Order: sequence, then structure tokens, then C-alpha cells
Amino acid sequence: MLANTDASTSIFAVVAVASGDGLVNIFKEMGVDYVVSGGQSMNPSTEDFINGFDTLKLAKLSKQVFAFDIQEDAINNTKELLDKNVVDNVTLIHDSHHNIDKHLYEYNEKISLVLFNLGYLPGNNKDIMTNSKTTLLALEKSYKLLNKKGIILMVCYPHIEGKKESNTIIKYLEKNKWTITF
Repeated sequence: MLANTDASTSIFAVVAVASGDGLVNIFKEMGVDYVVSGGQSMNPSTEDFINGFDTLKLAKLSKQVFAFDIQEDAINNTKELLDKNVVDNVTLIHDSHHNIDKHLYEYNEKISLVLFNLGYLPGNNKDIMTNSKTTLLALEKSYKLLNKKGIILMVCYPHIEGKKESNTIIKYLEKNKWTITF
């Protein structure tokens, strides 16, 4: 369920996941455009983050979405879903997220939300996945793209590489004094 915190349409939407009115109000005060209802873990279902559902939801909230994936199947699944729903405000980019600066250089300091859905495409080749090295590069480059109210959301999973990746990210963020919310 989405809660619209501001009826106006912006170029980019800021989306947060929250459970309960108190957190929804805090996000409203922070300028979040939409709040997705999450469970105890504060995460929407995994199904929302595979096969293009995350991109579809963001496309309905924003004027433009750029979706990166390193798996061709993920790009194809997303394209099929977007075509089926007649969505034309998404640019699909079959490339690693650490190359975000090469594709979005003209959006420097204009992006409101960067959403990382780390790991691999469920039901597909588990050898093709994100990793700590490229994710940290992508994180640093994404930060430069954010506007003053921009946020970065990261979804990590508990498989072996996912745990390593999330631990590395947390250490990096703590070292650089970023705000971390679980």
C-alpha cells in the first residue's frame, strides 16, 4: 500500500518504507513523496523487488526512472512488465550499477532517490550478482547524483555474498559518518 504524502507531481519521487502512522508522519516531515507500507522488517515483499515490480511502482510515482541491472533476464522481464502496463517513463540500462555516472552524468545533483536492490535475480544465475567492490563504487557515484533532499535506499539479502556485501557497506557508511537506518 502506498501513502501519498504530497499530491503534487515532482520530476523524481522519494519513496520510503514504513510501518505505522508515527513513521509515516516522520517521513512526511522529511519531504518523502510516498510511503510504502512494510512489515516488521520494514521491507515490502521480495516479489515487489524482482522481475520489474519495483521499477513499475517507481514509474507510477515519478516522471522518469532509470533502472540498471546486470542480468539480461531482469531487463527483459522488466521491459515485458512495463510494456504490458503501457509505461514509457523508464529507461532500462543493462549495465552494472557502478557505471551509473556514465549513464546519468547530466543528472548530477538532480536525483531524489537511488534504490539499490542487491544480490542476484531469484530463480536465475546466482553467479551473476552484485558485490562489495562495485556496490561501494556505485554508492559513492550515486551520492554525487543526489539533490539536497535525496536519499539512497539499499535492499540487501542474507545469502553468503549478500551478508559480506551488507557488512562492507555498513562499515563504509559508519566510517564516513553517513546516517544508517535499519
